[in-house]
Amino acid sequence: MKALSFISATLLLLTACGGNSDKNAPTSADSLQANTDTTATTSIEGEWIQPISGMDGLQGIKFEANGKASSINMATLQYETWTQNGDTIIVTGTSIGNGQTLQMEETFVLEGDSLVRYANGNATTDKLGRRS
Repeated sequence: MKALSFISATLLLLTACGGNSDKNAPTSADSLQANTDTTATTSIEGEWIQPISGMDGLQGIKFEANGKASSINMATLQYETWTQNGDTIIVTGTSIGNGQTLQMEETFVLEGDSLVRYANGNATTDKLGRRS
């Protein structure tokens, strides 16, 4: 009987300590299993864009069916690949600027009709909409 009480109390404590988590907010790109099978989720193939801050024009990402990604009007960010797991999209590529070339990985989450970029598990103000 004491063992059953102990197990029940432990489960209650673990449940109570679980806290609230945003099911869409990725905690780490490494914890996501790459999956380009988008049959059960919304397909993101195509161009996703946003206005260029302080300038005329649009910038964004083109997602191709074969997992290839490319930048739209962003010379210093060269997107190369993408994978999708549910509503989470991981984009990889190269950042070129200030004499440095760095590999990068960005996380986006499909929220309604927007792709929202996440950094350190938190949503940023970067939101891309699908080009018609």
